[in-house]
Amino acid sequence: RAAGVGADSGRAAILIQSLVSKESGGIGDGGILQAILDDSRSLIEDGGLKGLFSMTTPANAGVSVSAPSESVRRIQAVVERFKSQFKGTSALDIRVVSTTFDIPARFRPSPFAEGVFHDDAGLVYLVTMNLRNQRGDVNEGRAFQILLHECVGHFGLSQMMGEKFAGILKAVKQATSTKGRVTDETRDTFQPGDKDYATWDAVKLRYPDVSDSELAQEVLARMSETDPGSSVLGYAVATVRQWVRDVARAMGVNVMVSTSELRDLVAKASGYMRRGDNLADERANTDRERQQKEYYRRECDELM
Repeated sequence: RAAGVGADSGRAAILIQSLVSKESGGIGDGGILQAILDDSRSLIEDGGLKGLFSMTTPANAGVSVSAPSESVRRIQAVVERFKSQFKGTSALDIRVVSTTFDIPARFRPSPFAEGVFHDDAGLVYLVTMNLRNQRGDVNEGRAFQILLHECVGHFGLSQMMGEKFAGILKAVKQATSTKGRVTDETRDTFQPGDKDYATWDAVKLRYPDVSDSELAQEVLARMSETDPGSSVLGYAVATVRQWVRDVARAMGVNVMVSTSELRDLVAKASGYMRRGDNLADERANTDRERQQKEYYRRECDELM
């Protein structure tokens, strides 16, 4: 047993000697380990490892750089037809991507998002992977709905519908006037739950400088919050439904819009006014705002 242990120790000593020293040399004279280190150093100095390792992160890390797919091209065609149909939307930067990973990380939504809107930059992203029907085909109609939803929230329903909004405006004004019950002396503002919250005169008190079309949109938005069964709101929803169908047909896309989705669309119509965007027309034309939007867009492009 002692002899076996001695033999094992002898073999271990020979192995260590070969690793750390040259043949017939002493410890520290070289050996297998030294040879590996010398070869590695030469490989690095000669550039043999170039491209295998990098200490920097590529600018497009996490972002797809593949050529546009057929799905992207089809949704992009919907975007072009949409912009042609609604001239005012040309100011928006609408980008079509394959997946959410094609969107810069700081703006990236849930992996399941169909689209995302960034008001600061005037950017809209549509994600084709999530814009598919149950058969897995590209759903162009759904892309149209998302664009419409975002643009109504950005520009307002009256601007999007144009003359088609006239009937809604007339009906809302006639049905919700308090006939003098609400005046400047009554109170300054009304809250949800107040009897006259969703009336023409109450909204006029809150937004004294806006147009009649904008007043009508806010009245409808308040009705959506407090009285979704209102006959006036029902008329507005029916009118918007027909308008959506007509526009979609003109663009060559098929849409199926539920009543709840239409109500959401109507409710969102005054969102831009509540943000105060309607009072910022002059400000939107200033160099400061243009520079801010351009900054955000450049930042997105650099991240891409």
